[in-house]
Amino acid sequence: MFQGIIEHTATVIKHTPSNLVLKLPITWRLKVGSSVAVNGTCLTVVKARPGCAYFDLNRETTSLTNLGNLQTGDPVNLELPIRLGDPISGHLVLGHVGGIAELSSIRK
Repeated sequence: MFQGIIEHTATVIKHTPSNLVLKLPITWRLKVGSSVAVNGTCLTVVKARPGCAYFDLNRETTSLTNLGNLQTGDPVNLELPIRLGDPISGHLVLGHVGGIAELSSIRK
């Protein structure tokens, strides 16, 4: 679960249809298995190095989110999941794509 509050930004080091590598804020220390909301989408760290995190991407994630359009050098928004007992200053967000919808009209 996430709060929907951007905590930091990172920079895309590498992006392919199946992988994403981010240069992390200097204070972030992630480990394999950590969940991170990247531009609002929950991803799992598959490899971690000092200052970098590696994520696997699948076709569904890249086609239904903005992650498929990322390029090297792009900034992304980051958020770590909340922990039990953390104050909630935003709203609860899962970060998982549960489906898609088509906007058919807008009324004022």
